[in-house]
Amino acid sequence: MEGNALQIARQAAMELGLPAPKELVTSSEATSIQLLGLMQAAGNELVMAFDWEFLTKTHIITSVAGVGQYPAPADFGRMLNQTLWDYGNRRPAYGPVSPQGWQVLTNALISVGPFARYRIARGLTEFLPVPQGDGHIFDFQYISDGWVKSAQQPAGYQAFILNDLDIVTFDFWLMVKFLKLKMWQAKGLDTSNYVADFTRIFDACTGQDHGAPVLGLANTFKTPWLTMYNVPDGNWNTGTP
Repeated sequence: MEGNALQIARQAAMELGLPAPKELVTSSEATSIQLLGLMQAAGNELVMAFDWEFLTKTHIITSVAGVGQYPAPADFGRMLNQTLWDYGNRRPAYGPVSPQGWQVLTNALISVGPFARYRIARGLTEFLPVPQGDGHIFDFQYISDGWVKSAQQPAGYQAFILNDLDIVTFDFWLMVKFLKLKMWQAKGLDTSNYVADFTRIFDACTGQDHGAPVLGLANTFKTPWLTMYNVPDGNWNTGTP
């Protein structure tokens, strides 16, 4: 369930026994300003807290001959580990290389070899060896920081609430519980009950976000049937003579 910024702020305020705000972004009222500021912080903290499926995107890099550095997408939050592939050669790229390893690759008397290596630095994805041709494809999965759906640009996503009617893509009740917690923390009040409420909803949302794989005894996907080729090693003696 999604809701807009004003709906979330009003629900949180009413649950806390505070006057429900009539506006946020253009308000000069202290509580409304604080609710908006804390909601901005809550959303951006949730982006960093978990690899949300609905914030996962694919970024494609198309090489330019002689260019080894490529900018991240505008809404780049962080790369998902082990997802950068040398799509042109149908194999993963090695990395991210540590600063020490990068120094070895760029300064030592060794050959980088034919396999693509990369690092993330200064908001850029850098490759070694530097691509020597146009049109070579790399791609990777990343977490977007665009947790707010723009009310004025329906296809636009952003990292901050700019309009009271902007849609927050996190679960409505998760945002309400987190906003209540942050509001009471900001006021220096007892937050133990609000921590428990938020933790319960957060655990429920993260547990349902990705789904779960089907587990089985087969150790490969060659066949759905149990055969000598996919039963794991072990002693399966039933005791029958």
